[in-house]
Amino acid sequence: MFDSTDFVDSPQPVERRHHHRQRTLLSGRLLFRHNNLTGDCAIRNLSELGAKLRGDNVVTLPDNPMVIVTKTGLAHEALTIWRDADEIGVKFANTHDLRRDGPGALTRAYQLWLESIQR
Repeated sequence: MFDSTDFVDSPQPVERRHHHRQRTLLSGRLLFRHNNLTGDCAIRNLSELGAKLRGDNVVTLPDNPMVIVTKTGLAHEALTIWRDADEIGVKFANTHDLRRDGPGALTRAYQLWLESIQR
């Protein structure tokens, strides 16, 4: 049988991020600009610099999505850093505020965001 003292000296996982990610449960939309694919995701961890995304098919989708956070209207151009089972980790390259900037060059992202908030 295991005893709680069996794990006292167990090594803790090494934290490699430079910025703390906050645990979240936000809805998101993914947009892949080169082939106009879209998908839904759950944003499980979030920081200013990146996020952990979960979804049924996120692992099979192409790299480097635009991540649209439905609640905030922020669209993050992202770089895929890792993939595992039904999750991916992304690093944000650029962020756009769809509420303030409107469609402009991000017309498709703006349309996806509007569709999401009208559901």
